[in-house]
Amino acid sequence: MGERKIYPAIFTVSCAALVLEVSLTRLFSIYLSYHFAFMVLSIAMLGIGCAGTTLAVCPRLKNSSFIGAYAGLAGLSVLTGYLVSNNIAFDPIKLSWDSSQLFVVALYCCVLSLPFFFAGLLIASVFSLYSERAGRIYSADLLGAATGSVAALVLLHIASPEYAVLVSSGLCFVSALVVGGKKVRIGSAGLIAVLAVAIVASPNFLKIELSPYKNLSLALKFPGAKHLNTYYNSFSRVDTLESPAVR
Repeated sequence: MGERKIYPAIFTVSCAALVLEVSLTRLFSIYLSYHFAFMVLSIAMLGIGCAGTTLAVCPRLKNSSFIGAYAGLAGLSVLTGYLVSNNIAFDPIKLSWDSSQLFVVALYCCVLSLPFFFAGLLIASVFSLYSERAGRIYSADLLGAATGSVAALVLLHIASPEYAVLVSSGLCFVSALVVGGKKVRIGSAGLIAVLAVAIVASPNFLKIELSPYKNLSLALKFPGAKHLNTYYNSFSRVDTLESPAVR
């Protein structure tokens, strides 16, 4: 892999990881409650830490021919993690008497840590394989992270969080197209095309599914209740409704 391809790959994957991480804080506050947003940092560190441990145990995975695959798998796992977590009904209150809810928490952590795991594999492998260029690689990593942090705020201000997740996945696929081999590039291009068709054909497939235990879900169950609109900005989501039960 040429030097020119290393830096764009690191930049885009690092940017994607930060877009996802910031977006997950919003998603968790919608799925569950804002109290659970702190879990995002733990989930990100879990994935990155597992990546470092995996490379320490299996050094042969630090192979330049795998870097494109890591980027593609990161993009795929972003979508998979979002879709799985979006369709899990979890009630935090039940944790006090229903031990099965712990399994749900563990499932959240596992599926959502996978993008950070593959991003960690890519970044750590590049640092190990091209250690003589560590300064420039680290610069690309930090620039990508800074760009991703700002981009996430912009995306959350102009659209709902699922589109920020979509951008995160797309950035990983772009990285795969830059550094991947022929099969990886074909696979990434195919997934981008499938995703584009799915969004056009069924734009609601990424729609956030509120937990049935959230206040809004419960309020909408009242006879005659009607959801009016949803508004997003960089720091909140506001839903308006009308109902005979409230003014």
